[in-house]
Amino acid sequence: MSILNYMLDPSSVAIITDTLASTSNGKPFKYITKLFLLPHIKTIVVGTGCIDLLINWYVKIQKDVIVKNIKSLDEITTNCLNDLYKNIEIDSSVYHFGYDNDIDKYIGFAYRSKNLFKSENLIYGVGVKPGNGVEELIKNIKNTKDPFEELLNITKKQKEIDDNKNHKDRAGIGGSIILCIMDKLKYYIDELFVFDDFQDNYIKMLKNIKKEGGILF
Repeated sequence: MSILNYMLDPSSVAIITDTLASTSNGKPFKYITKLFLLPHIKTIVVGTGCIDLLINWYVKIQKDVIVKNIKSLDEITTNCLNDLYKNIEIDSSVYHFGYDNDIDKYIGFAYRSKNLFKSENLIYGVGVKPGNGVEELIKNIKNTKDPFEELLNITKKQKEIDDNKNHKDRAGIGGSIILCIMDKLKYYIDELFVFDDFQDNYIKMLKNIKKEGGILF
């Protein structure tokens, strides 16, 4: 799993993810990007769970899919994700955020493996995953002058909660925090924050690669 926090309104979308990928037994594996831009259809693809599913879906869109916007992409997504999910045992979700030319608004869709990737329309507002323990911070976003700062505070709290869980129950949150904003004028991506255990996890990643017979460059 990982962090996926977003603010969606008709004029823009802001997305926050972390960068830690873990092995199936919860060990730090590597740092990765978990959101992908598709400017030719004014869409962002992001996901939680199995990174192979997200990357394979992004590649398939680039290589095999001919669509003109996020709405036409939605029409084929459920079947494609179910095909790509075969032989994957990790609960996973994929999200699309993008601009709908027909209504001149930004919209979002969620596709979850537990629902066989059935298309779900996202409502306008704030989405937080995982959400347990940060309910009060979510409420604060409505009253703050800097919603991005509040989203960052939520993200830090999510990691704190996750780190205090038993190892087997952790979502696996870490690395750094990436913010992506899309509106009619721009795509904006920035690294907002680096977690304190970034270097410690990096050292663990290198040791794990050596144990598995991997090669360091």
